[in-house]
Amino acid sequence: MNIRAFRSQLRRLERQAERTLERSTACCGVTLVQCHTLVELGEAGPLNLSELAKRMELDKSTVSRTIDSLVGSGLVERKEDPGNRRAVILRLTRSGKNQLGKIHGVSDRFYQQTLQNVPEDRMDRLTECLEILADTLSKVDTNSCCPTTLTKEEQS
Repeated sequence: MNIRAFRSQLRRLERQAERTLERSTACCGVTLVQCHTLVELGEAGPLNLSELAKRMELDKSTVSRTIDSLVGSGLVERKEDPGNRRAVILRLTRSGKNQLGKIHGVSDRFYQQTLQNVPEDRMDRLTECLEILADTLSKVDTNSCCPTTLTKEEQS
């Protein structure tokens, strides 16, 4: 396995995906982080801040700032949790659902055009490979990625 070639292609994919997502969400009037937040709330339904932060794999303070901006824009609402009066439930407003529909429409059209050259019989495999990669990356311990001593191979 050529790890450096894999890393090179993964970086290329990351850059292309990030540029594409930024462009497609900007035309919908939201930032990339706001877009991800709307999508998560749309997929999961109402969540509290801790659950949302866990799903997004971000710290609560980052998600809280994003929620503040989405509440200010009228796309998300905060409601008291009937089961825990100290907790707040976050949910999409009607405007938030409409915005999410626009985001899905733009993204779906983009990826349909992008993937039209992938043979249909390989689409399931491509999706499976992306799922395996995402699952594998989520299990990596990033705290130990830079050891203080490197092997000679790693230094070159």
